[in-house]
This record gives sequence, C-alpha cells and structure tokens, in this order.
Amino acid sequence: MAAFEQARWRAFVDRAHLYVASLRPNVVRANVEAALSRGREHGFESEYDLLRYCNLSFTLGSDFDRSARYPWAGDVLGSRVYSPRTKMDLLWQLANQPSVAEPPVEYDEVEEPVEPDVFPDEERLPLDDDVADFEPESEEAEELPDDIIVCTSEDGELIETEEDN
Repeated sequence: MAAFEQARWRAFVDRAHLYVASLRPNVVRANVEAALSRGREHGFESEYDLLRYCNLSFTLGSDFDRSARYPWAGDVLGSRVYSPRTKMDLLWQLANQPSVAEPPVEYDEVEEPVEPDVFPDEERLPLDDDVADFEPESEEAEELPDDIIVCTSEDGELIETEEDN
C-alpha cells in the first residue's frame, strides 16, 4: 500500500511540475511582482524577507495576509510591536509548524514499569549534618540603605537627586 501511495505522490509531483512549467513567464513574473509589492506594503525591505514573503504568497495563496484561513498572518502583519524581520520570522514559523488539526502521536506503552525513585547512575550519600542542629548565622537581616534617586538629561548630565529636594 505504501508503494502505491509513493507512486501516486510522484505522479502528482510530476503533474504539478508540468503545470508550473506551462505557465507563461510573464504570468509567473506578474505573480512574483505582486507578491513582492504586497510584501513591501507590509514593511518588508530586505531581499531575504521579501523572498520569504513571496514564498509564503505562493505557498499559502496570494491573499494569505487577508484570508480567514490564516488569521494569525493578519495578526502578525498588523502588529506594531514587532520589527519587519521579527514579523517575517513569526510568519515563517507559524506557516511551517505542524497543523494543530493533526492527531497527536501515540506512543507504545512501556512493557516493564520503571520505578521512579530508582536511578542506577546516582550515588546516594548520607547527610553529614543533622538538620536539627542547623542554626542560621544571623537572626536579623542588615538594614538596607535608602534608595537614592538620580535624574539625568538625555545627554547624561545630572539634573537633580533626592537629596537636592
């Protein structure tokens, strides 16, 4: 069955390759230009980030930034907190993470139960001190000095201190 699936997959890849190869160069160029322009509208300026935006546009669809299918894209791109590089890093990570809809991986149960407190590599030594004999060095904590507030200008010049008031 797996061999059949692989053959089917390879046939699909071949069809996809023929489809993309059949596109006229001016159509591909127009789609690339549109993706790059849209990336610049979102504030991306470096070639690296623009190429990643173009990749996402071809992978997720030209409207992925506005699509309800990818609400995280609009959230990231609309944020004013992140720099363009950070936005692209987040988009890239979110687009390439495994789907949440995928079922969790099931693991085989352990045949022999392992006792949690048995560690063969651990050497246990007896405590030298008796806990009952422990006395702290000091009962009272030292008093901390008062805070000194210092205000400076943007040039680093001293404006005032708490003592001046």
